[in-house]
Amino acid sequence: MRSPLRYDLNSATVVIDMTKASGVLLPALMDYAAMVVLAQVDPRTDYSDQPTVLNLFGDPQNVTGLTDWDRAYLQALYEAEPDRASAAAQEAAVAERLQKGRRAAANQQDAQSD
Repeated sequence: MRSPLRYDLNSATVVIDMTKASGVLLPALMDYAAMVVLAQVDPRTDYSDQPTVLNLFGDPQNVTGLTDWDRAYLQALYEAEPDRASAAAQEAAVAERLQKGRRAAANQQDAQSD
């Protein structure tokens, strides 16, 4: 079963309170904004258990930009079929794509080390 709804992002306007971004490098800040917009995540969520640019404001010295985790998440998000019947089905599709991507990367790394 598929949803008849479709959501397309054509443009976004990002407003950044620079008083809260002091001490943050501009390239990392731009990557952070791109991740928030492209993934449409809640930036107030605690992502400290993941190696992601979304941790920029919690650990600005150790976050320099998009990470492999961010790239893998965005790839899985955009490769998953967008018209699942429910949010849970959509989340499952993204998780499945993410796992498939991780397995493929691990297999590729194993093949290169042989």
